[in-house]
Amino acid sequence: MSKKSFIQRIPGFRSGVRWKTIVASIFYALLFLAIVGALTPPTIEGQIQQAQEYAGQGNYKSAVRTYEKILKRIEEEGRGTEYKAQVEQELAQARADIILDEAEQHFEKGNVEKALECIAQAAELVPNYERIASVNEAWEDAIMDQVYTYVGAAIIALETWDLAGAREAIDSISRLMPDYEDLAYLEESLAEKKEIIAQIGPKPQNSLWDGSVACVKDYLNKVLLDPYSVKYEEWSAVTLITYQGQDFWAVRVKYRAKNAFGAYILEEKVALMRNNQVVALLDY
Repeated sequence: MSKKSFIQRIPGFRSGVRWKTIVASIFYALLFLAIVGALTPPTIEGQIQQAQEYAGQGNYKSAVRTYEKILKRIEEEGRGTEYKAQVEQELAQARADIILDEAEQHFEKGNVEKALECIAQAAELVPNYERIASVNEAWEDAIMDQVYTYVGAAIIALETWDLAGAREAIDSISRLMPDYEDLAYLEESLAEKKEIIAQIGPKPQNSLWDGSVACVKDYLNKVLLDPYSVKYEEWSAVTLITYQGQDFWAVRVKYRAKNAFGAYILEEKVALMRNNQVVALLDY
């Protein structure tokens, strides 16, 4: 009598059960378990762990969606409330991380101000977040370079009486570095120039074509004996001067014009202006 193998001793084998039936049964049992597992909602602890994994991978958007689902579930089911504060804190941090990623993108494109705006938004969500401190430290030199650029722009704008440009540059400095040491000086300079303009009007502009000043040409056309004969030779830049204790815009003009005898006479005058009108014509 031959010895029976282990498989042959299995009752199912002796009763004629085929291996295909056994394999199929196992397959359907595993499939059933998989379906049951899929239909069974994950625990809140499991969801938190999944959200933390997303955040650890830098997938902050998925982390935010998962944290939001957890909070909604806690509210609807009324359980897991002991995790609520933790979830809210980690959700805020994930949202801050999304904003900080945007900040880094702006910074890489050279838009330092926009990057700092993002950092400020992140700081509102999670004050004292260590990533914010590290980002600020890494960008310190670049921020300072940008501040110096705006300082230069503010100085040039003030010197040329471009008060709108000066205001914009000073505001940019304030946003980037509110405690910048020369910010108060720039503000004072702008305020002084605003006060002067309020008294004597905006600075008349030299023509980009020939350097002339329109209101001075209009004035000379009215006072010259033969305005059609005038030939302008030189115009200075318009500057601010104090004359007899008062402020005026002034421009030096050199021209030739016919006198009463028909001869051309060279004249060099200084026109004093207020509110875009000549108020005096002085010999140079």
